[in-house]
Amino acid sequence: MKAHFPSILLPLALGMVLLFSACEPDEPAPPDPMEKLDLTPYEVTLPPHFPDLVVPEDNPLTVAKVNLGKKLFYDPVLSVDNSISCNSCHLQENAFSDPNQFSLGVGGTEGKRQAMPIFNLAYNPSFFWDGRAASLEEQSLMPIEDPAEMKNTVSEVVNRLKASTEYTEMFHKAFGKDPDAEGLAKAIASFERTIVSHNSPYDKYLKGITPLTPSQQRGWLIFNQEVAECFHCHNGHNNTSYDFRDNGLQATYEDLGLGALTGHESDYGKFKVPSLRNLKFSAPYMHDGRFETLEEVIEYYMSGGNNSPNQDVLIRPFNLTNQEKQDLLAYLLSLSDEEFIVEEEYK
Repeated sequence: MKAHFPSILLPLALGMVLLFSACEPDEPAPPDPMEKLDLTPYEVTLPPHFPDLVVPEDNPLTVAKVNLGKKLFYDPVLSVDNSISCNSCHLQENAFSDPNQFSLGVGGTEGKRQAMPIFNLAYNPSFFWDGRAASLEEQSLMPIEDPAEMKNTVSEVVNRLKASTEYTEMFHKAFGKDPDAEGLAKAIASFERTIVSHNSPYDKYLKGITPLTPSQQRGWLIFNQEVAECFHCHNGHNNTSYDFRDNGLQATYEDLGLGALTGHESDYGKFKVPSLRNLKFSAPYMHDGRFETLEEVIEYYMSGGNNSPNQDVLIRPFNLTNQEKQDLLAYLLSLSDEEFIVEEEYK
């Protein structure tokens, strides 16, 4: 015999089910990365003889981005086998350059050019010895995928950063989103823009703090006269014209420099004019690191180069007395910033 329930009980039962369902807690909503976004500006103090930092509108400096970029700069997670970081080839005590002639990448792979120092990069219109990167953001990702450097892929690095709770939180704070290639590039570029050197003896002279020595003053005159022609290529607050010239190092071109990018024979052997700041710490010198000392550099320019096909007309023989060479050296060394290489903010 089948049991029969009053029809009124069915709606009641359904109502109870709906009531209890409504009381069950909802699934927690995923955290909104934008809630942690911190746009506190990062302030860089500059002396009067320095222009404002050149910062792209789409990547303003913030404390969160700079902190993230600094952590990435020192982290070997960027390399394929977690063996090297940006700092491996750019050491602060060497003005963020490499004391080795050629840097060693993953597995001991040797590069073909001397690692350029890192300071005052915000003012640079292009990057690397051959200018192949047009922005710091573009430059910052290239070593990751260079087979002679980190030998990794940007996508692999991003995956590693996403797997890290600490990095995910730092990206949320800096960009309001999970780790990605754009944020990776912008963070490293932001940190590098804050690396500024402006407290050399010559800077302190310009600030009215301390005078140059008599030898440094005489060296300044030699530097800025037509005899040595130095000032044509090395001028302004960063002691560089930022253009590309062939200084006669290669009688025959083994490294085409800018010419490898443009394909123009007239650009063969041309390399970016480097800053002369912090020469005391950034040996060896030239794009191929061939000179160990500044004395060698001075002697080379006095010799007039190797008469390479595109050698700049300013590279020609000239004579200096021993005292004049010492004075020129004294001025060049006055451009080195002892405080910069120990600045805690960059560590």
